[in-house]
Amino acid sequence: MASSSGLAPQSVVLLRPDGMGDLILFEPVLRTLRQAWPDACVTVVVQAGLVGLGRLLVPGVRWEGIRIDPFRAGPDHDVGEVERMRDWVRSVSPDLLIACTARRSWLEGALGSAVPKARRVAFGEGGEDPYFGPLLRALFGNDAARVDAVASAADGDEDWRRSFGLLSEFGLEAAPTKPALPGRDAWMGKADARLKEWGWQPGRYVVCAAAGFANVPLKTWPRDRFVDSVRQANCGPVVFVGSSTERDYLAPMAAELNGQVWTSSHEDWPALVSLLAQAAVCVGNDTGLLHLAAAAGTPVAALFGGGTWPRFVPAGPGVALHNPLPCFGCGWDCAFGDAPCVKVIPSEDMAVAIRDAAASRGAPICERRAVNHVGSDAQARMGAAARLFRERGELLRIREKRFQETVRLAGEKDGEIVALKKETDGKDAEISLLKQETNNKDIEITGLKRETNGKDVEIDNLKRQTDLKDEEIRRLKAIADERLELIKRLDEACREKERANQRTE
Repeated sequence: MASSSGLAPQSVVLLRPDGMGDLILFEPVLRTLRQAWPDACVTVVVQAGLVGLGRLLVPGVRWEGIRIDPFRAGPDHDVGEVERMRDWVRSVSPDLLIACTARRSWLEGALGSAVPKARRVAFGEGGEDPYFGPLLRALFGNDAARVDAVASAADGDEDWRRSFGLLSEFGLEAAPTKPALPGRDAWMGKADARLKEWGWQPGRYVVCAAAGFANVPLKTWPRDRFVDSVRQANCGPVVFVGSSTERDYLAPMAAELNGQVWTSSHEDWPALVSLLAQAAVCVGNDTGLLHLAAAAGTPVAALFGGGTWPRFVPAGPGVALHNPLPCFGCGWDCAFGDAPCVKVIPSEDMAVAIRDAAASRGAPICERRAVNHVGSDAQARMGAAARLFRERGELLRIREKRFQETVRLAGEKDGEIVALKKETDGKDAEISLLKQETNNKDIEITGLKRETNGKDVEIDNLKRQTDLKDEEIRRLKAIADERLELIKRLDEACREKERANQRTE
């Protein structure tokens, strides 16, 4: 491995919230990044049920589980979980956010917009999702659609090879390597007690993954054909493996073959790996358990349809059985509704594939074995129907994108109207307050006017009283003047008498 880039990131978040098989096939790239950035804090976001498997695959990184499938539900499906993840990514504060899934989802935008300083690298086909993209931007702003770089897939038609193209975006070069399970000594003996209970010998039993239809029910082979093919192959007793929700589906097949059922919880990954690693062969639909078996070195007999062929051919020994049709590459959006590419394969072909796979342990690759059970005339008709179906599907996607964009724009207008109405209501409230204040001023002015009028009346009264006082003062002054004049006359009379008396004497 060589690197020609600059500084390594300090904190990296990789988004891988798809299926079990996708995670296993991505293990070599994740291991390479871990080795290239030994001092970085590397965290991988996966489905919550796959955290335990992740720790088993690459122990040197951190794992964060998400409880929402971004490929099947929108960002408004579980707002609480989306906000929890946005809070979480803020706490991690990555300087690099990588969307690693083959098909892009809204999750990269929802988390990326929460850490706007992080560099965002996308790896996968397609741009903005026509269903969830407009809603994503409406919820988290236009920055949610930002992508700083898009890494191209490497050459090859297998997913594990193509994923190595991601490394070139960071100046890293490494030869593609197959998925592998480390720490064999830690998990190899975890199923021994169950095998002893059943009386089975390692290397002499068959694991059958006949379910695995949680994500794409369409690609599931009929149960009776699994029973017939395993019986015909006669490679040993069989255990039917699946999740706890698939027990009722698997139990009747196990009963018919006197076999066993193993359903695992999220805590049983080491025991499940041990069970797969010690099997003679693992048989099943195109499902994650086959990739887990291949990573443990067990040969697989896998039955494939054309939805994503040949991206998910297991990276190990075995046989990948398929019936080529002109409608291959439909992405499981089947023009015929029931996946004839899967249903036309008979149990006899699968029985041969099981026997050959069991004998291929140690082989470097998985054989791609094609069978042909559809005539040329039927194939021509199927091809024409599939082309028409895809054309119409593309038109529907274009219309859906336009419709969603219209819905988004209408939502923006509705938001603008609500904002304007809110602003208008605020203005109305302000006007109401001003009116109330004006009315209060008017009341205050009226009161002041009444008070002024009262003062004017009081002043008039005081003026009248003053005039009366002035009149009384003038009258009293006249009386005083009269009295003074009288006093003067009396005084003069007294003086006159006094002079008369003096003359008499």
